[in-house]
Amino acid sequence: MDTEDIERLQEIHDELRELVDEAFGLLSGTAQEDRAKAYWYANIRMALDDDHMWMGSHNCTLQNCIESFTDEESDDE
Repeated sequence: MDTEDIERLQEIHDELRELVDEAFGLLSGTAQEDRAKAYWYANIRMALDDDHMWMGSHNCTLQNCIESFTDEESDDE
């Protein structure tokens, strides 16, 4: 994978994080806030990276994938 693709993956990661946080923020103070935090918000955030408030983690986050490509590219140099 070339540098441009890796950079684009990182941009997508960052955009997804911003969008999911924005969507969750819109639920603030509503009856759906707790349900969202326990289900879809938690699952999406945990799939993106390990920078979240929950104890669990995924074996393969989007950030892990990006880092593996970055490591491979460094090894090729």
